[in-house]
Amino acid sequence: RQMFGSLRYVVMCGSGDRAESIAFYLTGVLHIPGAKKPHVVQLGKRERYSLFRVSDSVLVVSHGMGGPSIMILLNELVKLCAEAGATDVKFIRLGPHLFLDHSDITLDES
Repeated sequence: RQMFGSLRYVVMCGSGDRAESIAFYLTGVLHIPGAKKPHVVQLGKRERYSLFRVSDSVLVVSHGMGGPSIMILLNELVKLCAEAGATDVKFIRLGPHLFLDHSDITLDES
């Protein structure tokens, strides 16, 4: 609960290197009133998934390639959020859409 209870956003992308780059980028653009300047903390190893904590409310993760790996990651993240008591968490995926033409942009509020 202490580490993930205040989580509000999960940003997902394909590669671990991209996740790390996004995490460091977010430290320069996140402005959370009353919070300390965000910094990046790598959580765990980088063998299957890479997790980077940016401030108390943002987690940047990689999911590897393909639909099956993102489904496994989403399942684990939803369980993690539920166990930590994090509510109303927004999941954002950056990168090419898994099943659409590369020129499509998709926003989903569900």
